[in-house]
Amino acid sequence: NLSSRLIKQLEDNLVLVYTGKPHFSGNSNKMMIDNLKKGKNIKSFLKIKKIAIEMKNSLIKGDLERFAMLMNSETEERRKLAKGIVTADAEKIIKLGLENGAMAAKVCGSGNGGSVLFFGNKEKLKRKFGSKVIDFRFDFNGLRWI
Repeated sequence: NLSSRLIKQLEDNLVLVYTGKPHFSGNSNKMMIDNLKKGKNIKSFLKIKKIAIEMKNSLIKGDLERFAMLMNSETEERRKLAKGIVTADAEKIIKLGLENGAMAAKVCGSGNGGSVLFFGNKEKLKRKFGSKVIDFRFDFNGLRWI
């Protein structure tokens, strides 16, 4: 139940960048679950849950600056879940994004490749990443057969 104004602000500030490496969520998820079964990273999983709730609340309040900072916090915790969740390629892309107009970055999905979502200056980020940018808009209708 976010306002159309807030949705527009998100779309105007979010940039999705493909790392150039496909990701296989089964591999990433297995590493994280194996670590969890060994009793590792329980605090990080709980922090990620708390961050997700805080992200939702910041959106409800319309606080996009807080939302962006929480994106960074989530990425920091995700790095702790298993080796390779945030790949070297993703780290390079995150660094470049933060140097070129982004104030925040979040690894998408289970990590280990795939995409990075940035919050920041959309035009600067699009210029920097060019063809690696995946253009998107929010769609509230779900999957439709055309």
